[in-house]
Amino acid sequence: EGIVVKLKNNHKGNIKKIIKTTIEHKTESLTEEFVLLPESFNLEYKRNFKPLTYDGDKTWIPSFTVYKTIAGFANAEGGKLVIGVEDEKNKPLKITGLEHDFEYISKIKPGKIELYSKDQDGMELRLVHEFEHYFLKQPLVRNLVKIKFFGTDPKKMICILDVKRSYEAVIMYDSKAIIAAKKGPNFFVRVNNQTIPYAPSDFIRYWVQHITQLYGRDQLPVP
Repeated sequence: EGIVVKLKNNHKGNIKKIIKTTIEHKTESLTEEFVLLPESFNLEYKRNFKPLTYDGDKTWIPSFTVYKTIAGFANAEGGKLVIGVEDEKNKPLKITGLEHDFEYISKIKPGKIELYSKDQDGMELRLVHEFEHYFLKQPLVRNLVKIKFFGTDPKKMICILDVKRSYEAVIMYDSKAIIAAKKGPNFFVRVNNQTIPYAPSDFIRYWVQHITQLYGRDQLPVP
């Protein structure tokens, strides 16, 4: 506050107040004070990113819900998935940070000599590797998502996955799923503030309508 600034229109003045931004702003424009808006058609929160692996008791710990949300956003209008925020029913939104995720990911053996680093670089690498699992048949899905981190303290840091709308139907697979129905193909669409599973026939009807609205009936892309 008090710093002299010059605007693009050449007006000069002193900063009087730093305005709070919302989580829906571009990550680069977020300030230390930002507002967590309620979940919506294009915004969802996850407390943790649970990597695709087994824990010591051989219990399946999936990241399925993270990539399910990505698929739902991509098949609708796009949106932001924020990891590191707790959205408990009837309670205020709370930043829980990524410390637990960093610790957990650093203990995973990725089949290589090096382990994942216990920081945002390690988490981003793990996120990217799991795209190869859930969207094995659609490698370009990775290009729809920008992964960015905000904050410096792992206890207060968040990970923002900015998902673009896809012009090709995004279909999920999970070959290691215990529940047969989750093995795929899985069709998800973001509806209101939820990610809804669609039966194949329902999804085909939805996708035809969706693409028609995007392109117009006379401008549909040629296969």
